[in-house]
Formats: sequence, structure tokens, C-alpha cells
Amino acid sequence: MVANPLKILLVEDNRTDAVLIEEMIHNADANSSHGVDYELIHKELLRDALIYLAKHTVDVILLDLYLPDSKGLETLKKIGEKENNAPIIVLTGLDDESVAIQALQHRVQDYLNKDRTDSILLHRCIKYSMERFNNIREKERLIKELKDAGNIKALPGLIPICAGCKNIRNDDGYWIQVESYLKSHCNLNFTHSICPDCVKKLYPEFSRNKKVDEEKHGHP
Repeated sequence: MVANPLKILLVEDNRTDAVLIEEMIHNADANSSHGVDYELIHKELLRDALIYLAKHTVDVILLDLYLPDSKGLETLKKIGEKENNAPIIVLTGLDDESVAIQALQHRVQDYLNKDRTDSILLHRCIKYSMERFNNIREKERLIKELKDAGNIKALPGLIPICAGCKNIRNDDGYWIQVESYLKSHCNLNFTHSICPDCVKKLYPEFSRNKKVDEEKHGHP
């Protein structure tokens, strides 16, 4: 057991599904090669989940949208208003692409069909959702620092950034590089160079030639 287990809040009213998800999490914990330990907190009602979140913090939320006391995207809206420091993964038994798209636009990090999810998929989903969420929070922190320093002219409260290539979608719907976006919204100019690690990765021949040249001239 590790000192600080990953706290997962599961909001699911179907007890059979809850048991299956708990088994998936347990199997992921047992088979993890990174020593990750999980603590599962299960709530059947949205009301009980909100009460718990008012007093406790969690690392990730697994959320069924259709609960006895809340339905659909309203469930997501209510829990998002209470907790904005943890990624949300929606678990559903419905194949509704439109709901999935809308959910992903409401700060949801992933959307999984319970009937098609296994232990490995759920484990990866939790891991990458947390990574994406932390990357977003880090960029929000950086933007806040720039804004507090007086370098920001006008930035929206929420910036759509690709979790893969890190490009940002502008107001016209086009994906542009981060520096282009910041340059148009901030009093900033960028200079470009290549760090030593990228030189080795992008220009391996240059790195090898430099090493040989240094050995010829007796440099360390």
C-alpha cells in the first residue's frame, strides 16, 4: 500500500455496474507496475456525491449521467459547479454520440461506455485524463501569472487547447500555435531556438559530428 492512494469518486446508482467498475479498478491496482493504489468512494445519488465533495477532495470522478435524482447533462453541470479541481470521466450504458460530444465540451476528460470498458481501458483512461487535466490547469496557471503581471490584453476564461499537439482553437475556429495565439492576445514577442535535447533528437548527425570534433580537439 502506498501512502497516498488515488482517490476515485464513483457516482453510480446501478449496484451491479458499481461492483463491476470496482472490480476493474481493483484489477488495475493489482496489475499496476507503478505501485499505484486506489481508494474508491461510491455514491448512488448525486446529492450524496455533492455532500461528500463539499467536505473532501478527490483525484478523479467517475460519473453516471443518469441518476435517480438527476438526469443527463444537468448531472454534469451540477457536479462541475461543485468540483473543478478533479477530472471527470463519464460512464454510460448508452451509445449516444451527441451526448458524448456535449459532455466533452463541458470539462469532461473522457466518455466511456460501461459495456465496452475493461480494467486496462479504465486504468489508462484515468491516467491520461489526469494528465490532460493537469496540463490544462498548468496552462491556466501560466496565463493567470501573465495576466497578473499585466502582459495580457484580453484572454477568455476558457481556452480550447488540443491535448495532443497543444495548438489552441481561436475565435474563428482555426487551430493555431500557442505562440501565435498569445502574441495576438498579449504584449509578448517570441524568439525561437532549439534546446540541446531537441538538437539530439532532430539532428542526430550534427550531435555526433560535434562530439567527434570535440574529441579531436581535446574538449571534454
